[in-house]
Order: sequence, then structure tokens, then C-alpha cells
Amino acid sequence: MPKQYRRGRQTLIRTDSGGGTHAFVAWLAQRGRWLSYSAGMTITDALHQAVLKAPASAWTPAVEPDGGIRDGAWGVEIDAGSNCLAGWSKGMRLIVRKERPQPGAQLRFTDADGHRLACFATSTGGEAVAALELRHRQRARAEDRIRAARAFACSPAPPSSSPPVAAASFVWPGAGPGPR
Repeated sequence: MPKQYRRGRQTLIRTDSGGGTHAFVAWLAQRGRWLSYSAGMTITDALHQAVLKAPASAWTPAVEPDGGIRDGAWGVEIDAGSNCLAGWSKGMRLIVRKERPQPGAQLRFTDADGHRLACFATSTGGEAVAALELRHRQRARAEDRIRAARAFACSPAPPSSSPPVAAASFVWPGAGPGPR
């Protein structure tokens, strides 16, 4: 991104679990980058064990964009006392969401107590778990739009139609900490 658009602004990078690697998170966390991140993480055995040890009182109800409570979903921050953060960038926060699965959805072996688990790491400090969980979950909307645009662009078109539309991902300057 050109310097004139980044100066004095923090840019938020959101990824799925493909971005939750040591190398990528370390690159994002380097000093002077003016980047914050929200990167999906793979649920390892150590993380799964930390989730199982989280007391019921630590789980915060998830919220909807309008501020209402998201039915059947909660979030928790895995503390630095667990071994899950060992070897990762300093200041990284690890957030786990548990949610009742959609009707017909299959549970995975990493899911717990009949709830689907998802995890992400963030460098954003000072924000409530519910706000961070909402911000990261909204990344899926952008992915859905890209997937739909790609499907449209790759579908067979009649010979008389206009050229296909290309899908792209964008990084918006000044993305800040996300919705409030």
C-alpha cells in the first residue's frame, strides 16, 4: 500500500487459518509495520486442552453487528499462562469461539461438548473479546462475496455475454480495529 495512504493509520489484516503461521504472524508483528492482525488459527491439541480447562464464567456471549447477543455462541481469551502462546509474537492474544453447529453440520474431533470451535490470534489490545470475535467473524462475509464473484466469473457463459467479472481481495487503509 502506498505510504501516503498508510501514514498515521493502522491497517487491519484478517486471514483464515492459512495466515496463522509463525512466519506470517511474526512478519505482521514486526515493529514499524503499522499493521494489526486477526489471523485464524488451527486448533492444536494443546489449544483444545486449554479450551476444555476454561471455566464457564470466562466465556463471554458473542454479539451481532447490531449489538444484540448472538444466540448459542461464546468467546474466551486463552491466557498467556497456557503453553498455547509459547513461541508466538509478544502481545499476541488468542481468542476461541464456541458455537452451536448449524442444523445438519458435522462436528469435528476438535469440537467440544457439542459446540463447534474456531480460534484466531490478534495483535489488537484493549478490546473486549466479544468485539474482537465479531470483527474476525465478519471476515467470512468478504470471503463469501469473493467466492460468489469467482463462481460467477468461472461459470459457463453464453457466447453473446460480456467478459467475466474478476474477483479480488482488497486491503482498505484505515481499517482500524473494526466495528464497534
